[in-house]
Parts: sequence; C-alpha cells; structure tokens
Amino acid sequence: MALVKTNYGLIYNEDSSLCVTVRDDDKPFEGVKSFAVEEGTENLVPKDFTLWSLNSTPQVTLNDTINPIGIEEYKLENSAHSWQYIYYQVSVIENQQYTFSCYFRKDAGTTRAWIEANDGSVNQTLVFDPSTGTISKTPANGMYTLTDLGTHWRASITITIASSVTSTKVRVGAFYERYGDGTGKYAIISAPQFEKKPFATSFVDGARNDGKLLVLNDTIIKNFSQTGFVVDGYFERNKVVESSESFRLFSCTEGGGFNIEKYPNDDIRLAINDGGSYKLVYLNNQSFLNDLDWHFVVLAYDATSKIAKVYIDGVLDVSASLSSGLYFKNDIEYKLAIGHEYPSGNWFNGMIANFHIAPYNPNKWTDAYIQELYNIKKTFTLPPRMPIV
Repeated sequence: MALVKTNYGLIYNEDSSLCVTVRDDDKPFEGVKSFAVEEGTENLVPKDFTLWSLNSTPQVTLNDTINPIGIEEYKLENSAHSWQYIYYQVSVIENQQYTFSCYFRKDAGTTRAWIEANDGSVNQTLVFDPSTGTISKTPANGMYTLTDLGTHWRASITITIASSVTSTKVRVGAFYERYGDGTGKYAIISAPQFEKKPFATSFVDGARNDGKLLVLNDTIIKNFSQTGFVVDGYFERNKVVESSESFRLFSCTEGGGFNIEKYPNDDIRLAINDGGSYKLVYLNNQSFLNDLDWHFVVLAYDATSKIAKVYIDGVLDVSASLSSGLYFKNDIEYKLAIGHEYPSGNWFNGMIANFHIAPYNPNKWTDAYIQELYNIKKTFTLPPRMPIV
C-alpha cells in the first residue's frame, strides 16, 4: 500500500482514499486498501485531571510532560492510603455501552495503577503495573484492553449500563506501593476519555484531544472560495434520526463557510455562505440515514459557476446557485470539522469512513463520474474492524 502525504495534513492512498492507519496497532484488514473509521461522539470527561474529584487525599498536579499524542500529563500521587483515586461523575443512558480509557506513562512510581468504571451494579476494574504491563486484576465482564505504545500504556474498559441507571463514576488510581527504596507512590496519567460506544477512539496526532476531528488549515480552506472543493465520505448513523436532534455531517462555518447540518425540529440541509449571508438548501432525501447503513455523501462547489451540489449515493440531490460566491471571514481561522460542528458540539453520532477532500476539477467531478465513483465504492459493505482511527 503506497501512501502519499498531502498538504492537507492527512495521509492518502494512490487512489485518493483517506488512510489514517498511523499507529503500529492500526492495520487495515485483508482486502481493504484504506479503511478509516471515525466516530462523531463526545468525550464525556475533561482531559484536565485537576477538574476531577479526589477520594481521600491524593494529589493531582500537572507533570510538565507531554504524552505521545500531544496531550499534557498529570501526576497522580498517593500520599498515605493503599487505594487512593480520583473520579468523575458522568450522566449515562441505561442499557447503552460506554468505554473509558486513559494513558499511563511507563514509570516505576508504583507497582499497581488502575482504572475503573461502574456499570450500575458492578465496578469493572483493570489493575496493572505501569512499569511492566503485568495485569493483576481484570474486569468481571472481560471487556478491556491494555495497549503497549512504547513509552506508555493505553488502558480501556467497556461497560454496559444497567437498567434505570442514569449516572456513573469513572476512576483512575495508584496504589501506595513502590519499587525498592523509592519515595514515589504515583502514576503519570493523561488523555482520559469516556465515550458512548463499545471501543476507545484513538487520537490522530493530538487532533482529537476533545473527542473532535479538525483537519485542514486556514489558508487551504479560504482558497476553496477560489479553487472550489469536493468533500466526500461514507456516513452511517448509530440510531434513527429524531426530529429533536441536532447534528452535522461535517462543518466549516463561523461567520462564513459551509456545512451539512440538522437543527432540532428541522430537516437536514446544506448551509453555505454566499458573500456574507447563508444560503440554506434542504435536502430532498431526508431519510437516507435512517436505515442505519453506509451512505456516500458528496458536497462539490464549483468556484467558477458558483454552484454547490450535494450528492447522495451517487445521485444529485440538491444544487445551490450562489450570487457572490463562497465567503469566509478574514479575521477567523477556519478548520473543517468531521462528524461534528465547527469548532465543537452537535455530534453526528455514527461512523464516518473513506473521507476525502480535494480541489474541485470540473473536468473530473461530473454527475456521471460521481455516479460511477459510488458504483465502484458501494462494495464498501464489509463491517469495519474497530478501532482504526
């Protein structure tokens, strides 16, 4: 598989499909050249451990170090008790799966560190030695991972919330134990995530330190008003769209830009800024996400004709003619948010795959080409091996 690094800050295959298998433990399965899976879900806990609550008398301080994904690390120090921890109270939905994960630096400060999540009836606990990775206790449900990342471990636990439970606690702890005559009884921890899904989402070069995926840079995005652009990818919801919901497939709007959006009690629409004011065009196909299957969505903007088009599964759904052309505010730095609103919120709540971004070429991006592109890619029905991203 030949990879090409582009100035978009993403990695593409020769066929222009997105590949983000950047970690050693992320490998596409056989027969798939590139399989990027991205979740538009929210991290329900803060990455700043000083905002967590203390049990007994542990100390949590910024450690002045950075983990491999660019996130600040914290020192959790056990001052005098064998079972000290910090915790965070989280609202949850009954009978749903959640995954709690955290990074641990390989350090001899303690012989045992641990993470824990309560499913409403049982504390699911993973205890291990952060220096060696030796596991001394596993969750009763057997749903955990401990991934060796070289200088760090990433530990995760998946739980299913019991019926009638609406709140739970997640915990990170360090035992009052050490090697030899050392004085430290601590763990170096970072990047906590608690997410409503059955696996732990990986970070991509630190881009998702708040559960978000933001790509491209301001210069490239603003050039879209001159070059045009194409954004396309496969989208699959994890639940039927409800009228009260608000979400974005992708978003690049703040006083300018574009997105495909849904507001509460409103339909899915294209919003694109035309010379300083938004032009709103509602999709004709409002139910395509409700079969909970993969669908190919394309947004193409021709800067010469000033026409934007949305395609669903290879078929032109709507078009919008702009009077002045695509507009961005000069004093705002833009990025493209995938699976949520720019800069945050309104999560898509589903999976996104084979996301592709390119300048618009009128000789290439014809109706016939987009239909043929969908025909070629519609074999994209294999279940994803998660997590990839």
